[in-house]
Amino acid sequence: MRIHIQNTIRDHEKNILSNKMKKDSVYGLTVNGMMRTFGTLMVILSPGYVRLTPLSKNVRGIFSLFGLEEPIAGKIALS
Repeated sequence: MRIHIQNTIRDHEKNILSNKMKKDSVYGLTVNGMMRTFGTLMVILSPGYVRLTPLSKNVRGIFSLFGLEEPIAGKIALS
């Protein structure tokens, strides 16, 4: 997983440099930096609901980089 993250970061940075695009919030982060950034995302459990702390710009950028949808809070369906 770590190697996949490193490769994705490298490809992203090459793409930004080759296209002279504006640097985003993910540019320059290391794998450890990404993991620390994900540490700011907290889940708050309450009876019947799961709530998330607000996503920072960096966390939203990381989700976007990997093509993932941002997590949403909602009602828990117990079976």
